[in-house]
Amino acid sequence: MDYPTDNHLPEDPIDAKEKEDEETRRKVGEYLLANLDTEVSRTIPTFGGSDITPQPVRECLKTFVELTIRYARLERLFQGDVIFTLPAHTRIIEDNLTGDPLTDGRLLAEEERRTLELGSAPLDDFEEILDEKGIKIFPVASPFTAAGVLFGEETGPAILLTHPPHSFEGRMALAHAYGHFIADINPYKNRFCLLGSKLQESPEEERAESFARHFLMPLEAIPLDIDPEGEEVDAFAHAYEVPAGVARLQGLQHADPEALWQFPRREILPEDPNWKPSMPMRYLNFVLAAYHRKLLQPEGMQVLLKASLEQVEELLRWVRQEQKGR
Repeated sequence: MDYPTDNHLPEDPIDAKEKEDEETRRKVGEYLLANLDTEVSRTIPTFGGSDITPQPVRECLKTFVELTIRYARLERLFQGDVIFTLPAHTRIIEDNLTGDPLTDGRLLAEEERRTLELGSAPLDDFEEILDEKGIKIFPVASPFTAAGVLFGEETGPAILLTHPPHSFEGRMALAHAYGHFIADINPYKNRFCLLGSKLQESPEEERAESFARHFLMPLEAIPLDIDPEGEEVDAFAHAYEVPAGVARLQGLQHADPEALWQFPRREILPEDPNWKPSMPMRYLNFVLAAYHRKLLQPEGMQVLLKASLEQVEELLRWVRQEQKGR
């Protein structure tokens, strides 16, 4: 920087820069922590599908929408934009679909597996696949089993889960929601799906459910000679991590229904009774980055992480310990 040669020197440039940075940080922090009630209230009525009038449902959606908006703001701050890719199977949707939701769900699942080069193998990293596509996933604990899909111009795609992603219910809900992103396009629509309800009889829900079952466990993966009295059934359902495993075998008449349902399944992807929702790792990293750049104080992290101050301080202590250990 060039300084003037007279005695009227400007304010110390370091101090001026620091004040400018401090003001910028303050404004960014306000942006990240802004009250979102208006945006959330405007978004919730756009969810189609199951009834969203019950208060527990609205509270669940409120948390989901708010977190998705905050996530998108962090993405813009650190990435420059909300970056995502969605599956585009326009050809098969236009040329190959039959109008039967169960058949069409299968066709779309097979196409998506081909696109992702998955073959017929079990999905060990479904969450990672969606995260790499920029699809946000938020688990929100609720007394019901549901999936939600949100697609906004400002937020990009997001999925709501009410069960752990690695439980039977969570994986099915995740695949069900992904099925909506694949099939229900032009335009994309926000949806809230109470899984297992009568709504499943609608064509859109039947297609998404069919997609989920075939995507998680394709037909060619099902052994035709499986022994219903042996351990293969249990091992097969465990490998594919899908609760419909034994039911699919039953429906395809590969084994006696009574024998199948007598197999103990409680050890197959059990749901932890003490499970509490956890934030997506990428979202958590963004929040920590904002803290380290002095854009957020611990109190601000509380808002973004839906956590107590004690939990935030515990997280920061853990991060410091990890950094010391490197």
